[in-house]
Amino acid sequence: MCGELALEGNRTTSMSRCWRRTASWLAKLAKAKTEDQAEAERWKIRFYAHDFPPYPSMEVDREMVAFNVWRRWLAPAVLKDRVWTECFAEHATKFAENAEAQAERAATFRFHNWLHEGPAAGLGRQHKLSRVATGWIT
Repeated sequence: MCGELALEGNRTTSMSRCWRRTASWLAKLAKAKTEDQAEAERWKIRFYAHDFPPYPSMEVDREMVAFNVWRRWLAPAVLKDRVWTECFAEHATKFAENAEAQAERAATFRFHNWLHEGPAAGLGRQHKLSRVATGWIT
């Protein structure tokens, strides 16, 4: 038909994508079969330049700082230990799920707000009126 359905990832933020990416890399690192694969994942985890918004709100700025502080804990020695890597992967996955749920709630709120106060509010007013030969009445 027109393409694949957007079942996942349609309600994300820059922070949820950072957490999701990092969780994915940590999971790949835990399952890496060769040292080259592991080293590539370690480099991404520690040095990838995430796409933070240029002018974030105070809340997003706080989340960015928290993410960067958390990422500093991922030292080379920690990333070489499979148990720590799996723990950090679970942690990042939970943070990604929380950020995506928050984005979903915000999108739902904006949609309901638009529905009740946006163009639909005019339709609601029109439905309260009745059309007669001489014009509209309430």
